[in-house]
Amino acid sequence: MIFSKVIIWFITVVIKSTTNCMIHLSQISRNKIQLKLGLLFLAFLVSCNNHHHSKKTKRNNIVLETPSNISITDNQQEGFPLNPNLFGFNTAYLYQDMLIENQGVLQKIADLQPSLLRFPGGTVANYYHPEGAGFGFRDDEMAFKEKMREIKQKQKKRTYDAQNDAIKICSSTNAKIIYVANILTGTPEEAIKVLDKFKRNHVEVVGVELGNELYFKEYRKEIPDVEAYIAKCKPFANMLREKFPTIKIGVLSPKYKDGNKKDQNTLFYNDWNQKLSQETFYDAVISHYYVDSKSCQTGKTKEDVFNCSLSTFNIEDRTLLSNIRQHLKGWYKNKEIWLTEYNINKPHEYFGNTMTQTFLLGEYLFGMASNAKGEMPYTIGTVHQLASEVAPFSMIYLKNGQAETTVSYDLYQLFGNIAKKSVIVKEIKNCGGGFSYMLAENTQDKTKIILYMNKSNTEVNINFGNHASCVNNYIKGAYLWASKDNIVSKTSNVSVALPISFGVLEYN
Repeated sequence: MIFSKVIIWFITVVIKSTTNCMIHLSQISRNKIQLKLGLLFLAFLVSCNNHHHSKKTKRNNIVLETPSNISITDNQQEGFPLNPNLFGFNTAYLYQDMLIENQGVLQKIADLQPSLLRFPGGTVANYYHPEGAGFGFRDDEMAFKEKMREIKQKQKKRTYDAQNDAIKICSSTNAKIIYVANILTGTPEEAIKVLDKFKRNHVEVVGVELGNELYFKEYRKEIPDVEAYIAKCKPFANMLREKFPTIKIGVLSPKYKDGNKKDQNTLFYNDWNQKLSQETFYDAVISHYYVDSKSCQTGKTKEDVFNCSLSTFNIEDRTLLSNIRQHLKGWYKNKEIWLTEYNINKPHEYFGNTMTQTFLLGEYLFGMASNAKGEMPYTIGTVHQLASEVAPFSMIYLKNGQAETTVSYDLYQLFGNIAKKSVIVKEIKNCGGGFSYMLAENTQDKTKIILYMNKSNTEVNINFGNHASCVNNYIKGAYLWASKDNIVSKTSNVSVALPISFGVLEYN
């Protein structure tokens, strides 16, 4: 804005100051003066432009200060290993929607090559029994669970336990399992039976969650307070430790809330954390978080909604995971953090299967990786969700009976493939204006790797020193609300992050 005003002022002054003088000059003299003024004005523009080292992308009331050039140097720091267990998936809907019988879905999963799967998933885990077909639901346990009855109806044609499906996928992809034990309506013996079956089938279990979201109000009849939860947990923990001495066990920490609210829920959650933190029978604290999108869904136009998301989600996702970590450190000491559910809340109307949702999930991944060392590191992450009948939360979904993938699938495939290599993270940085990156190194062939996201509408040149060549695999959307139908996937040998894109750039 200031730059534009200066230009207008300059033109006005030039015109006023020369008009009267030129009246008394010959035509040739006037032409010479006009030529010199034109050259002087051009020089002025170049000079001013050189003082602007960043480009501005304006979207309504949002101005993104995005650098035109990013210089990334080979960091000599030791770095730390990129943990592939941060790139996992929640799988409940894969089994409950019977997608496991769709060959197209199975092929998409095989192509994705997930490193970690959460079984049996979220809410269904609190009613899962290994005896019986599907999830082994029992009617007397689900009297108040209409949704569970609907799921059971879908499972009617199953003649085998859903764990068989999990084993089938793990065997074909080499995925590991994070197992959610049913401590609400199940028994320690059932949990041991599940773990034994995974072991017999050569499936590695990286940890056991003791229940799913049992601090919510819907469970207050069975779990009225944290003491009741602890009483449920301890028999499971003791028997699991006896049978599997090295197994890691995680307990539930209520939803993180920013601020100092004193409402009933917050007081309940604080009491839960305070008392549970005094116990020593577990290794990890489990958190779930869905970024709230309600404040952005009141926009008059689609552009308003997505412009709002740029500023709102940026503020939240830049600090969210470190804030959760600091919050948990206030209660718990020397524990791991397992983020076993995360996404955007209520993405169905606007954000599902868009570049915006994908960027947010990418920030979760960068955030977990940034907080994967030191006291209370993130060691497990499973996004909600791998597959379901519909797209908003999923990587894989059905369209007219055919398996389709979302934009987020491409990000997890691209970034997840890097995580499965022997990779050391050197740097994770937010450069401002919607551009962020992770610099890593392949320890085997010393290839440098840059995982990047460019949310802005500005092209960013990535400078990485004197290197012979690079390969840039990227996904680009036409706009922030671009779905899988409106993106392009390409490979180039140019180190440029195009507007509204994410990618992996490798160089020697």
